[in-house]
Amino acid sequence: MMNRLMTAFMLSVYLISCGYAQSLDKVQDSDLAHLLSGLTIEAEQDLDDFRFRALSIRGNGECDGGLLHCPMVRLYVVVSTFDESPDVAVYSLPLSHGWTIRQVEEVKAYAEHQKYLVISLVRNVVVSDSSGVKIDDQKYKIKINPWEGTVLD
Repeated sequence: MMNRLMTAFMLSVYLISCGYAQSLDKVQDSDLAHLLSGLTIEAEQDLDDFRFRALSIRGNGECDGGLLHCPMVRLYVVVSTFDESPDVAVYSLPLSHGWTIRQVEEVKAYAEHQKYLVISLVRNVVVSDSSGVKIDDQKYKIKINPWEGTVLD
């Protein structure tokens, strides 16, 4: 009797769990899958007027054959407003061997389209000189808002 009760209980638990198991949709777009699996959030910040986010993605491969053959990094900078239907812009910075965000400064103005962010970065680039090939840090500064973006330095 106890055996039948236990079997009935186990069967009902199994049937209930099977009834609630739902399969997930797998993303078939391989480019999107590569992009999402490789993205790194480098920085996020909510300022008074804008939301800022920096995302990077490294190219495929390894550093076979020296620095010149290392995968490059693309940095995407996203800026948006906080409205119900926010204005959003994504800016793509040049390929580099690495990026470092040093400072994010919000510049105020009376008119919304005149407000902006100034972002100071360091870009790692490969240079060659008489001593050989090496990575050098270059200062890089941008001015962005959801309506326009420019390089300052």
